Amino acid sequence: MKYQHIVHIVSERIKNDEYNFQYALPNQQELATEFGVSRMTVKKALDILKEEGVIYSSRGLGTFVVQHEKLQKISTYQKKQQTKQFSYLKQMLSFEKKHPHQLLQQQLAISAQQNVYAATFIRYRNERPYALEHWFIPEQVIPGITQETLEQDLYHYIEFELGLKLGDTSYTISAVVANEVDKLHLNCTDNHPILKVEKLSFLRTGCPFLYRICHYQAAMKSYQFFDAIKKNK
Repeated sequence: MKYQHIVHIVSERIKNDEYNFQYALPNQQELATEFGVSRMTVKKALDILKEEGVIYSSRGLGTFVVQHEKLQKISTYQKKQQTKQFSYLKQMLSFEKKHPHQLLQQQLAISAQQNVYAATFIRYRNERPYALEHWFIPEQVIPGITQETLEQDLYHYIEFELGLKLGDTSYTISAVVANEVDKLHLNCTDNHPILKVEKLSFLRTGCPFLYRICHYQAAMKSYQFFDAIKKNK
């Protein structure tokens, strides 16, 4: 797959100190142009490296290499790819258009009369359910969405069909216990630990276009964060 090739190349450049912690990596558009792929393919590759703790992003500053244990992390990631293959599957459980409740109105900056597309997905890793996701998209911002749109590539539709530019995503992370829906779809029991991640994505204009509530099996998902300090030149 193209994104795996990008992961390998970026990893090698970090290992060889072509990319180091002192300077930001090329932005997604620059990498997309270099590799002849879409920006979303680059984003997928960089997201993998972020989850492995190899790189991190700081809003307004760019994407950087993690300084500590850099070579060890790269070696660990490459070894995992060689010895362990993961298969991923995303299955849609429901799709509808409805009026938003109060939380959605607040998050998406819309009124009670404006419709949202609502979809629920379950994600599998090696045939094991590990995530339950609820997506909410304001119709007036991203019109024309169908079930097929979400099953294929929402971001491609936004960028290439609607001609809109993607911006940042904010994350709110908390620990909760499994609810009845989690127990049904994630095969977990009472008081099972769940990692709840709320993701709010914006267009380049600052307009929110996607609110996601994601419940992960706590043992199968982790996040790593770094604070970046902008140095005076």
